[in-house]
Amino acid sequence: MSRITVITPRLSLARYFSDLKAYGELLYFLAQRDLAVRYKQTVAGVLWAILVPLLTVLALAFVFGHVAKLEGSSILSIYAGMIPWQFFSSGLSTGGTSLLGNTNLVTKLYFPRVILPLSSLGVCLVDLLLNFILMIVIALFLGATISERLIFIPIWILVVFFATLGPILIVSAALVRYRDLRFLLPFIIQFGLFVTPVGYTLASVPEALRAVFGLNPLVGVIEAMRWSLLNTGEFPAVSLWLSMGVSTVLLIIGAAMFLKAESTMADEL
Repeated sequence: MSRITVITPRLSLARYFSDLKAYGELLYFLAQRDLAVRYKQTVAGVLWAILVPLLTVLALAFVFGHVAKLEGSSILSIYAGMIPWQFFSSGLSTGGTSLLGNTNLVTKLYFPRVILPLSSLGVCLVDLLLNFILMIVIALFLGATISERLIFIPIWILVVFFATLGPILIVSAALVRYRDLRFLLPFIIQFGLFVTPVGYTLASVPEALRAVFGLNPLVGVIEAMRWSLLNTGEFPAVSLWLSMGVSTVLLIIGAAMFLKAESTMADEL
């Protein structure tokens, strides 16, 4: 007996997650496609993934370390902050526009649309791992101490993933209806680099502003990444929990916005 699938404008959460599981192979295929486009039979993809963050780190080290002379703005400290930031910024840029870039799929086929922004994070994850390996090599070359704190890195990567997913869902859902936002997105990402403690540490921020900075979902995980990679300072428990709380709120808002937009997504695209 052939299987009949009934598609309704609003699916229950249980049905949606069931469909998401059923279309897991499509998620794998799209992620593999993006990786192939980026890395297969090319050296430029790997160099791009490494050179852009590295050059950005050197520029920030010069500006914040040598010009502004902020404490804690060393190359290794900035690189440790750049790893989660690069994942977030790349994920927001590619994942936020993933629906617009796959209009033919969205308008002609049924599948849980969240697969598109999720699949775009595959390349971002590979870029993150490449930069993590490069930073370890640079740290060893500079004589830095690598400790057992590295075992926490997978946890911080998971936190970065969920901190990125919420904003991606918000942006991708908004772009379906408000296309002009895609021209504002690069500015938002560029501005975000300077209000996120990548080129400096949270300790360099005036104490009166730290609570405001703490609302940034990346602050806690960046400080945690430095704690693990640089083996210095105290564990940033307060800022990490605050970042995780903000990330959870953004993820809930993003999921609600995305599910609401998905029912009319094919028509609006």
